[in-house]
Amino acid sequence: MVENFSVRFRTSITTIPSFTTFAKIVPKSFRFFQKDFLQNFFDKIILKLIFNHHFKLLSTLSLISMISFYLVLINPRLKVPNTEEFQIFESNHLFERYDLEYRNRFWFSRFDSRPSLNPIVASNSSINNLRNSYVLPIRIVFGIVPQDNGNHLDPYDRGSLNFDSKFDLSSQRSQVWLLEFCRDIRLQSFQKPTHGPLSTNCFIETLKSWMDSRKCVEIIGDAVIDHFPCCEMTRFPYEPRIFDQCLQELVDRIHRTPSFIFSSTQAGPRFNRTDSKAKVLVIEFDSIYDGAITSYDNIHSIWITLNRWVEEQLKTAPEELRSGWFITNNLEFYSLQHSLASGIGKLILLSVSIALITLIITTRHLKYSLISFVSIVCIIVCSLAIMILLDWHLNIIECIVISLTIGLSIDATLHYTIAFKNFANLYENRLLGIQMTIAQIGGPVAMSSLTTFIAGSIMLFSTVLAYIQIGTFLMVISVSSFIFSTLFHLSLFNVLGNDFEWNHFEKLRRLINFWKKFKIQTDHNHNRIDLNENKSAQAFDQRIEQNDGIHSKQEKSIKKQRCLHVTSI
Repeated sequence: MVENFSVRFRTSITTIPSFTTFAKIVPKSFRFFQKDFLQNFFDKIILKLIFNHHFKLLSTLSLISMISFYLVLINPRLKVPNTEEFQIFESNHLFERYDLEYRNRFWFSRFDSRPSLNPIVASNSSINNLRNSYVLPIRIVFGIVPQDNGNHLDPYDRGSLNFDSKFDLSSQRSQVWLLEFCRDIRLQSFQKPTHGPLSTNCFIETLKSWMDSRKCVEIIGDAVIDHFPCCEMTRFPYEPRIFDQCLQELVDRIHRTPSFIFSSTQAGPRFNRTDSKAKVLVIEFDSIYDGAITSYDNIHSIWITLNRWVEEQLKTAPEELRSGWFITNNLEFYSLQHSLASGIGKLILLSVSIALITLIITTRHLKYSLISFVSIVCIIVCSLAIMILLDWHLNIIECIVISLTIGLSIDATLHYTIAFKNFANLYENRLLGIQMTIAQIGGPVAMSSLTTFIAGSIMLFSTVLAYIQIGTFLMVISVSSFIFSTLFHLSLFNVLGNDFEWNHFEKLRRLINFWKKFKIQTDHNHNRIDLNENKSAQAFDQRIEQNDGIHSKQEKSIKKQRCLHVTSI
């Protein structure tokens, strides 16, 4: 720590005086980056373009933005890489040339990711046949809900299985549909016919053929073995009780076969340990597609073809099997690439929305915030279009770079917006506000863009692809940000920046306060009306009581008179 501090101290002490001496020795004609040069550049070139040719600037840069929108959103768009390997170095590097060009020419690397056989039970010919016939499987899973309930921020958290409560393999309509489903798969062009024992690929076929060929009574020596009901006398589809009993017996027999014929990881039913009931079913067939394919376009085409067919078939399935889903191999890297391709649009929308909120909070001026928002969107789209023209593809580094594009594009635009709002409000003159903004902010923005461009150009000498891409990104974003924030953004202010009110939300605040006062006054008036109504009601009740009292006295006097009259009679 002390050594680093001493090195930095010696560097600062020795370099600053040397650069100062160099600046004094260099002739004035070569001092490009002094204050006079920048002032002349902005006064004689930038201001003339903004004041005299702002419509031409807006038309030209708007046309460039529209073309960029077409390139980014329509054609050719941001695409995922079609290479079979994750590229780390540049394409002419020997490591990358091996992965991209020479890998499949070596047998040890060509089949290093393919499944291996037990050398005790597999001959050399069987190993070669397996390697030549390794294909992508058509795997359909029933009984498990395809839901990832693990922690998405922890790649090692796989969550827990979520079983389908409606899954019932033993119902008769499920048996009939599964048998037809397996027959339909065998008739498809993407299914590869496979020879040899296939006891679990579609277990319902194995169960039916086993029961149809099994005698109900078998005599072995003096022993008579009764196989009923798991025999030829029972007709398909089977009753649920018979189906469960015979399925367990068949699976028990299959598990006793040698390991080179059957493995517990193969397709077939999976049972619950507590009640021995089938909870999961896996149906698997071979496809015609090469299992060594890992390129995005090929995997995407295969996935769309197979998954669409399986979904169409599941629409006709009974309710117990309708939650099935398709899966195959080599989908890990494809899933990552597909997530990047589908999530980049959401990332851009979210980042742009946050940028707009930041502008509104910072400037407190709705009109200036919208103008700045348009400029930022143009910077982002033009930067992405340049990256597309440079043959960039969506990968992890590229997605990080795109997210940085949105963050860096707001910097210069926000500086110009705040400065213009302050100067335009101070002088109450649009042109003078632009001129003062250029004089105060133009130099720092230009030097910031220049230093960013130089830093990016230095990174181009690296052999690591990530550094090259980050350097290219810094160069592109510095140029596009300076051009659009200085020429396009200030030209928009020259045309639309005629609102000099300091706080554009003052009217909204006044309206809210007026509404609050109006509501309070209204509530007060209602309370007064209610009080008057209560007083009137009380007075009315008192009058009624008085009248009732008078009437009651009159009635009493009348009754007395009647009583006196009766007694007198």
